[in-house]
Amino acid sequence: MRTPWSTGLPDEPEAKAPEPRWSSSNPLTRPARRDPGLSTPKPAAPYGSRNGFAIAGFTVSLIAMLSNPVFIVGVIGIVLSLLGLARARRYRDEGLPPRFRRYAIAGVALGIAATIAYGVLQYLRLR
Repeated sequence: MRTPWSTGLPDEPEAKAPEPRWSSSNPLTRPARRDPGLSTPKPAAPYGSRNGFAIAGFTVSLIAMLSNPVFIVGVIGIVLSLLGLARARRYRDEGLPPRFRRYAIAGVALGIAATIAYGVLQYLRLR
C-alpha cells in the first residue's frame, strides 16, 4: 500500500534493540525480580483483632493451675476463655482467621482442670 510519505522503496525490517548485558553480581544491572506477594496487598487486620479474651483466659487458667488452685480463679479463666472462643468464632464468620482459638481452648481445659483440682483438694482436706 502506498502512503503519501512512503519512498517507494521496500520496507526495511525494524532493527531490534540489543539485549542488555548484565551481571548477577552487580545489583544495578541485574534485572529486577518480581515478587508475586508484593503485587496483591493483604487486607489489614481489624483494630483489636488480637482476641484478648483468649489470651487472658489462658493466662488466668494457667496461673490457677500452677499456683495453689483457687475455685474462683479457675472459673474466671473458663469464662474468659469461653468469651475468647466466641470472639474467634465471630472472626471466622466475618471471613477473618480465627485468632488465638487454640489459646482459648487450652484456657478452657486448664480452667476446668484447675477447678477439678480445687474440688479434689477440698475433698481430701475434709476427709
